[in-house]
Parts: sequence; C-alpha cells; structure tokens
Amino acid sequence: MGFHVHVDVSAYSHSQLIKICQQFVKYEEVMDGFMPPSRRSGSKESDQYFQSNWQSVEDNILYGRCSHREIPDALAEADDMDSLGSLMNANGRYYKLNLQNLVNGRQPTLEFRQHSATMSYEKVSAWVRFCIAFCHTSARLKAPTPFQQGRSLEKKFDALFQYVVKDRAMRNFYSKRRGNFDLLLPEEEESSSCGCCSSCAGVDELHIVIVIIQLMVGLFYLFYQTLRMKMPKVVAGDRILSSNRL
Repeated sequence: MGFHVHVDVSAYSHSQLIKICQQFVKYEEVMDGFMPPSRRSGSKESDQYFQSNWQSVEDNILYGRCSHREIPDALAEADDMDSLGSLMNANGRYYKLNLQNLVNGRQPTLEFRQHSATMSYEKVSAWVRFCIAFCHTSARLKAPTPFQQGRSLEKKFDALFQYVVKDRAMRNFYSKRRGNFDLLLPEEEESSSCGCCSSCAGVDELHIVIVIIQLMVGLFYLFYQTLRMKMPKVVAGDRILSSNRL
C-alpha cells in the first residue's frame, strides 16, 4: 500500500498540464532517489503499481531508447488529454504520475502514486507540500529543457529544488532522506522499506486514515484559532468585553 496524493489541477490549462508532465519525466530519476528502494523503478513492485512515466513516453514514441530532447517534444505535441494520457500512462493508471482521472473525467486531479505508506506526519506533510509545489511551479514556468548528457544526479537534485520546488526546508528534508537510503546495505533495503501494495494493505490503510485525521484536526484547530482572533468586541454597559469571554 502506498501513500497516494491527488492534486487539484482544475485551474490549469492543457498546456500547463503538459509542462507538469514534462517536468515530472525530467526529474523522475531524482524523485526515485528520495524514495525507499522498494518504491523505485526497477523494484519488484514498480511494474505492478507505479511504472515509469519516462519509460511510458519512450515506449510510445520509438518503442525503445530515445534522446532526452525527444521525450519533452513528444509531450508538447499531445494536443488533447487522451493523447497526453496515452503517452504518460500507456497501460492504465499504475504509474508514478497518474493522469487517468483527467482522461476519463472522473475528477480533475493528478495522482502521485510513488510514495510509500507511512504513519509519519513529517513524511506526509513533506510529500503533500512537494506535490502541490511541483504542480504549481511547473505550470507557471516555461517548458523545461532537458538536462545535458552526463549531468550528475546531485546536480539534478539541486536543480529540482532551486527552480521547481523552491523550498529550502523540503530540500533539506529530502537531502537527508536520500542520505539515509544511501547508507543502507543491499540486504537491508527491502526489510527497511514498506512491504507495499499487497501484503500490508489492511494495516497501512488504517495508518493513512489516522494520519489524515491528524492533519484535519490540525487544520481545524488553526482555523478555529484564526476565527477567535477575528471575533468582534461587544460593548456591555460601560465596559468593552471581548466576545471570546462571553
């Protein structure tokens, strides 16, 4: 079971959705780096639950390997949602970035499917913020240019947080997360990551519900405190009383 985030993109134009997809395939390798080993391309779970969008586009246009320039160009030529969805999700919805809700008109959301299930408020909060910021900024930037061949993964990571997800706290969080995974020994990788989408579904669904409830309670508390601060004062006799004390 993974932690899937749906981002409302109802306010974005088709050309902006294309740019989000272009940025996603550009930085897909970077995002793999701050996921657990079981949630990366090449893992035994990936082909079943969160396939590579880069690979989907590549298979669609040339049925094999193609250049970094041809991938964004092919996406730019998708003139409707069906075409864009076919490029990004060649075999249905089980991709890291799922466009099928937009294709079938079910709801105006992009679904980020790659993150592992978690009980951690910090991980949930960081990933939700990341997904929203990624969509928001990508939609407003110019169409991205591909990285030069040979650009290091570290340079790509820096570019992601310098130009797209412009949040220093999130950069530090995912930099540390990458480092933690790099320290794992090969035999520790699978045991340290989530059992994923089938074996732990029942337990992790409950965990996700608990985390979401915690988030909702926190948001409600912030809203309540803001409302209290804005409550008007009431005159009672010759005294002015705050309505909070009535």
